[in-house]
Amino acid sequence: MRVLVLGSTGQLGREVVKQGKDRPYKIIKATRRDFDLLEDPEVIEEKMYELMQYTHPRVVVNCAAHTDVRGSEEHPDKAYQANMDGMRAVAVGFKRYAMLSSSLSPIFMHTSTDYVYNSLIDVHIGEKTCMAENPLNVYGRSKLMFDSYLRCFMNMESMVIRTSGLFSKHGNNIYNKIVHADKQLTFVGDGYNIPTSTMFVARVIWLFVDHYIKNNIQIVSYPLVHAVASMGDAAPSWYEFAEEVLKVAGLSTPLLKTTHAEMCAKTGVKVSQRSVVAHSFDDVCHTATEGLIVPTWKECIKEVFNS
Repeated sequence: MRVLVLGSTGQLGREVVKQGKDRPYKIIKATRRDFDLLEDPEVIEEKMYELMQYTHPRVVVNCAAHTDVRGSEEHPDKAYQANMDGMRAVAVGFKRYAMLSSSLSPIFMHTSTDYVYNSLIDVHIGEKTCMAENPLNVYGRSKLMFDSYLRCFMNMESMVIRTSGLFSKHGNNIYNKIVHADKQLTFVGDGYNIPTSTMFVARVIWLFVDHYIKNNIQIVSYPLVHAVASMGDAAPSWYEFAEEVLKVAGLSTPLLKTTHAEMCAKTGVKVSQRSVVAHSFDDVCHTATEGLIVPTWKECIKEVFNS
């Protein structure tokens, strides 16, 4: 069985590939060299269709996206072009192949974000049942547009896995900026997130891949999943996250606390900030994730540091 990983050199794609090496599947890695989400949509569609024809994957795991939250506010066209237009072309290429395939219909697993909500969630591995999708920034809106498109266009053969504050030792992310800083760091004390390691999200992805392949599932009955670390006692501010990373890493880098308003004024880029209200949902159990231990955000930091 083959598993195609799109965006395989990004921080999440890299971890998905790493964790898949010990599984009994052939992992096929697709990168920006295969197709760029900022290319012409017709070109992307054709490249995706040809990639599907050549590789015949049972499951496609999409980790490709334009993830620069602040940059999306400065260049919204780029965010919409990649996260909506580009990804829609990928989906059309996938669908063309699936409709003509004589083998088991493939399943499309798409990673998204909790920025589609206007406040934080504490849901772990469960289905969103009552919280309204109301993104406050361009990045969240661009991701929600494609999530909604999948829901209508491929609702029986796709699933969306929403994450929060992804970080790892690889790539351009907040964890690496903190541990490799050579000067004073400044983070907001009134902006909140639920930092989640790519290691945990990749574990969740593979549990579902295993479930679909081993059970020959062609129709997805669980279309929306949240792979998010536990808040613990409370969701951390970005300042508190930086403080914890420095503590675990044994670093004494100077750390300054600021406010969201001051940061926006300094950078000249206004990014709407989510509230700290935590919406909890009853976790919807799924056989694919039985026995999965959901780490707290602090445990995620320790796991990444020790990896």
